[in-house]
Amino acid sequence: MRNINQVNVLPYHHKHKERKREREREREREKRERERERERERERERKKKIHSSSDSCTFSKILNLQQAILCTALHESSCIENHQSFGLFIHFILYDI
Repeated sequence: MRNINQVNVLPYHHKHKERKREREREREREKRERERERERERERERKKKIHSSSDSCTFSKILNLQQAILCTALHESSCIENHQSFGLFIHFILYDI
């Protein structure tokens, strides 16, 4: 005859291993989540760097679509250099049309 207390009871070491596996799975989930968050943060920083020159650029405030397209083209080919070397010329093109 079996003792009623032993029915459907897992040995201690088995329960312990199961808890340990669960903690490991939880740590892995947390680790993946932290990595995803770091990746999102890197992406945000990368986007900030891309747009940082346009934030200080006077051309970023242009409302006209043609002007915005020209400004975007300038940003694609190094906005700062173009604005320094062709700033006056572009100013007349963009604002005096």
